Amino acid sequence: MARIAVFGGTGHAGSHIAAEARLRGHHVTTVSRHPAQGLADHAVGSLQDDTLLDRVASTHDILVVAIPGAGDPPLVDVVPQVMRAAAAHDARVGVVGGAASLRVSPDGPRLLDTPDFPPEYRTEATVHASVLETMQQDTSGARWFYLSPAAMFGAPLSIASTGAYRTSGDVLLSDEQGVSEISGADYARAFLDEIERPSHENTRFHVAR
Repeated sequence: MARIAVFGGTGHAGSHIAAEARLRGHHVTTVSRHPAQGLADHAVGSLQDDTLLDRVASTHDILVVAIPGAGDPPLVDVVPQVMRAAAAHDARVGVVGGAASLRVSPDGPRLLDTPDFPPEYRTEATVHASVLETMQQDTSGARWFYLSPAAMFGAPLSIASTGAYRTSGDVLLSDEQGVSEISGADYARAFLDEIERPSHENTRFHVAR
């Protein structure tokens, strides 16, 4: 079983990933800026703490990054140190990514660049697009994957789990009605499947129902 650390383990994606990992018998440590009641193996801290990051990387097989992109500092600013720490200890990095950098069709624009993209999500989306670019250009030697969810994803949406998912590379998946969505539980299943059976090494892939 893998030793998995989930930075942002109390958020929507992070908590689902942690729960799915525990269900499958993995050892899970959650990390967040604040104490979490009722969670065993929880550490208080952040990716900005180099000492904590190095210690976690040295004692875990997988570093899951499930924190917002537009934080303080922006996630893109701390990605290089995450990659260096992972490379130094042969840990793999898995990032809960964004959907906005996906193309709406094989030859189409990114979702972020479409005219109807909601302006209130632009900052978060732009930062996450930069996170992906930074990882793609990384030279540390770290092993990683970046998993973009469907366009509709998040706690406020209450999307029902189906127990199944579809995958794509850089093109947004939608159903017959043009809806692109996935539940937290199904996203976590895809994330853990990639941890247990790596098939997207050093690349981004996408999952939707």
